[in-house]
Amino acid sequence: MSRTYGYKGETNIPVTVEGANTQFTQGETTVTSNCNGMNFSGVSVSSLTSMSFTYTIDSESYPQNCTFFFTTYGEHLFSSFEIRPDPSFVSIAPDEGKQGTAFDISITGQNTHFSQTESVLSFSGTPEILVDIKPETTAELFQATITIPEFATRGVHSFTLTTGAEIIEGTFTVLRGDPWFSISQSSFTMLQSYPVTVETHYMDLTEAFTVTNTCGATINSEQVTSSSSGTFTVNVPLTAVKGACTISVADAE
Repeated sequence: MSRTYGYKGETNIPVTVEGANTQFTQGETTVTSNCNGMNFSGVSVSSLTSMSFTYTIDSESYPQNCTFFFTTYGEHLFSSFEIRPDPSFVSIAPDEGKQGTAFDISITGQNTHFSQTESVLSFSGTPEILVDIKPETTAELFQATITIPEFATRGVHSFTLTTGAEIIEGTFTVLRGDPWFSISQSSFTMLQSYPVTVETHYMDLTEAFTVTNTCGATINSEQVTSSSSGTFTVNVPLTAVKGACTISVADAE
């Protein structure tokens, strides 16, 4: 039987049955069950050994183990079926991560049946997040390594963890990656003026940016050329500090 479990409130779920040495017959084969709140429809026989039907479980039904009965004339077949308690989301740890990082996460469920081979974790709003499910995953503890690309959309995203017909949902937050930048020139001579290009990562220069330094140089003419790059001018006076010093770039955040 292609489906051996279900949840209360499910409607018109298709199931196929494959038998051996059976005599399934259209109009004669019936499906019944000792499950409370279980209804069947659409019984269709495609061969003596193959048939299908749909089931609906009443929304007021309760978790139970039961049996399906397939009857054709005097032939009786049996198959086990389980009405499972509703799965639920308990926690995710950690519940946030930075752009451009990879790390392990754990999702805890209740009445779940997580599986390394069957479970699928997806994130809405940022499908670029990669998921590698770990073999340590158990029925109620999903473990995986996720990789958040540097261009992933920041903010709170809902996630869905699906195992067969079982679905749980929660939220995960993508944070800004650790900002860093590079500049086109890193050495300067006194009494000279230099145009400098800055390229940033995990920064947004769209609105504006500021440049400061510990060198005693004058910074001006800051211009945005893209959301991640810009230009500015460094003027080095005679009083500038000789040797190594620091240039800092800050965006509007």
